[in-house]
Amino acid sequence: MIGPYNDKRIFGDIIPVPINDCLRRRVSDMNMTTMKTSQEMRTSCRIPIHGQGELLDAATDRGIAIELVDISDGGICFLSTARLQKNSIWLVRFELNGKELRGSVRITHCAMHIPTEIYRAGAEFKEWESAHLLTIKRFLA
Repeated sequence: MIGPYNDKRIFGDIIPVPINDCLRRRVSDMNMTTMKTSQEMRTSCRIPIHGQGELLDAATDRGIAIELVDISDGGICFLSTARLQKNSIWLVRFELNGKELRGSVRITHCAMHIPTEIYRAGAEFKEWESAHLLTIKRFLA
């Protein structure tokens, strides 16, 4: 199931586990130096950021938990347990400096880290309120 919970089978029973806990356990085992961080994929200076967020598919009401990696004035990088289609449009929601930010993003890349089965994705900001973009710019300054 893709959504805010991930089913985990223990002794035949299904126990809902918050997906952020699943991500946290898998990320702790991941060697981040093996992830591809190609300069070709980056057009803006990125700042590391830690926190959780959510991608929302407006057409299906499907929600996907994400773990934030870094942010720039042009987009965000995050980890997810779901494979995301390149150029797909999503609504994203996350907190930055105590403020909830939300807007639309376009997925620019998504690649799986094989040992952990976690996807690392990049998304370009599309439609955002100017106040939210100003919050991001202030964070980056």
